[in-house]
Amino acid sequence: MVIFAAVTAACFGSEYLSRANLTFAYNGQKIVIDMYKDVSPWSLVSQQIQPSLGWHWLCASMVAALLLLGGIVVRASRRSMRSEDFRFPATLATLVLGVVWWLEFAGPAQIRYLYPFLMIFLVVPLPGVLAAADSACRGWLGMRWP
Repeated sequence: MVIFAAVTAACFGSEYLSRANLTFAYNGQKIVIDMYKDVSPWSLVSQQIQPSLGWHWLCASMVAALLLLGGIVVRASRRSMRSEDFRFPATLATLVLGVVWWLEFAGPAQIRYLYPFLMIFLVVPLPGVLAAADSACRGWLGMRWP
């Protein structure tokens, strides 16, 4: 908290967070949000998928997410939840909140604010996805890894 207070004090002291800059930023965001108010969220997101992530990675991520979620639901129904099963719903909630925050507060033109939430969603559950893929490959191929 001391570090955040020091950085905030430095920002106010250096005029980075001055009243004029905050007013300028607010007015700029208002203009951008007004520009995109009649554009559907899907068209905004779909325009960014190919240059940002690529459709193949999006589809692979969605399939992995659905399989991971399915495994969690099956384990929950059997009452055999693992501690890492809570990682995926937490990252999914983070992604959903990030999308809502991006569309409502940052503005559709500011796609760069969505990337950290997307990276959290992709990276945090990755160990579980890799472990599931490893066990699935062992079962399908009948192989033992060293």
